[in-house]
Amino acid sequence: MPTPPPDAEFVRVFRTDELGATPEKIAFTATTGECAALAWRCDLTSLADLSVAGTLRRLEDGETVALEVHFTAEIGQLCVVTLDPIAWRLDERFERVYQPMPDPSAGGVREVVVAIDEADPPEPLIDQAIDVGAAVAEHLALVIDLYPRKENAAIAPQYADAGGDQPDLRDHPLAALRVLTKKADSGRDLI
Repeated sequence: MPTPPPDAEFVRVFRTDELGATPEKIAFTATTGECAALAWRCDLTSLADLSVAGTLRRLEDGETVALEVHFTAEIGQLCVVTLDPIAWRLDERFERVYQPMPDPSAGGVREVVVAIDEADPPEPLIDQAIDVGAAVAEHLALVIDLYPRKENAAIAPQYADAGGDQPDLRDHPLAALRVLTKKADSGRDLI
């Protein structure tokens, strides 16, 4: 396994303290090294051409900042069935809202409970800065397919049963141990 990358793979910090009523456009691309570090983080065989565009805008309350992002990338993974390489293009959009953290000494910190069908609560806006690169890296990790499967990939017939992708354990080299385990569980004397 390759050596893990340094702590932060993809950092792009944008200041919000001078953000006015007009949205600020943002655009950047990941370096080759950043792509390699993100590929390692997300267990991808490759990640290339990661491009990010979006806007930062202050909402009506004057403190809350909305981030809208559109990013694209070329992704490489291995098929979980055949271990053949799979390449695909990722094209994603997401939005996040950021609010300043309440002062803990003023007793403003409280527990936040979010129901599964509710919108996510705002992210903390710390020191009037938003790391858009970290937000993209988090979203990337959430949207990649954890079990990529090549089109028309199928399990070899000797490992599949009538139910589909379940292996047939009768022909497994250790199948005889299963019989012994069943006999031991039923209380029979095996000697």
